[in-house]
Amino acid sequence: MLTSGQNLIPNPGFENLFIPDEYQWVQPINRFYHWEQNSKGFGQSHEGDFFNGICMYNWHPCEYLHIKLSETLEKDSLYHLSAWIKLASFKAKGHQHLYKLGALFTENAINTRRRFVINSEPQAFFTISDTLDKVEWNKIETEFKAKGKEEFMTIGYFPALYFSKEEMKDYVAPRDSSLLMMAEKSKKSKRKKKNKYKEKDLAEFRKMINQKAKSESQMPKPVSSFGQFTIRYYFDDFCLARKEETGTYDCTNKSIELESALDQRFRLNRVYFESGEATLLDSSFYELDRLSFFLSYKPKVRIKITGHTDDVGKAKDNQVLSEKRAQAVHDYLISKGLSASRISFEGKGETEPRADNALPEGRFINRRVEFQIIDN
Repeated sequence: MLTSGQNLIPNPGFENLFIPDEYQWVQPINRFYHWEQNSKGFGQSHEGDFFNGICMYNWHPCEYLHIKLSETLEKDSLYHLSAWIKLASFKAKGHQHLYKLGALFTENAINTRRRFVINSEPQAFFTISDTLDKVEWNKIETEFKAKGKEEFMTIGYFPALYFSKEEMKDYVAPRDSSLLMMAEKSKKSKRKKKNKYKEKDLAEFRKMINQKAKSESQMPKPVSSFGQFTIRYYFDDFCLARKEETGTYDCTNKSIELESALDQRFRLNRVYFESGEATLLDSSFYELDRLSFFLSYKPKVRIKITGHTDDVGKAKDNQVLSEKRAQAVHDYLISKGLSASRISFEGKGETEPRADNALPEGRFINRRVEFQIIDN
């Protein structure tokens, strides 16, 4: 348990790259991955070595940052929420049209691994002043009263902050194909409505937003076309803490660290392959990029990757498959610039099950790739 008032956001500055998976920040995967490191071409963090970003649109499905809190929120308690933000100058068209950033708190997790627009009304929001030098780091803060039992936080663009409740009944996010968290009436009307923006207009808009600003320190010029925005904001150093009766709060963070004990094994929960093959699916890159970040940040750490299978098929074939899958992970990490001397691999086939192979869910658990720290 945390002491009263402490920061409830695990890894608030994105510095712990491989903490237990349930407390890790979740964001879109593959080419929409914006966990950035200093000196990598996207500027500097507010503090530390890392920061994170999401792209937001009011004409296209969005990205969100999502995390499980260290504790559930207490009913009727007042909470302080703050973060440091910076606008990416190369993706800032129509930035003045996004002047509210929402914070939605829910009892259950939301799948943010796909692009969509959340139509729920967030409990809290930040106001972004247009007088700020947005391409520099600025602190934003707000406060809200919890309903109780909320355990997850989602940050991003919420249309409900811009439209009335009546308008939201029929609101359809442009080009949104997810139907996620939409009212039944909206789901039905969505299938009948057409995008109000013509394709040629969208093409011109896309062409315009791909023109990078000449300088990272130059304030982007406002764009009023359709009232649209296409922007990326970077985030760093979040704080969510309960306010005391005195009005004070404590942003001290109790980190949930990855224990880098020798010989401890960590399952790569989101590494997937073609069925019966050793070809990595694109959906694996989110997890493997985090491992790559972790190894880059900890240059003395060496690991061993181990592949495992269930007991379906011949044991010999499963042994070969487990080795090839471990090698595929090894090769992906090497392709990210890591030294091969730091990463070894092996296959265990079906010899080390973690669950009952007689059950489908057991076989799913047994088909896995793990890494083990062998030197830190």
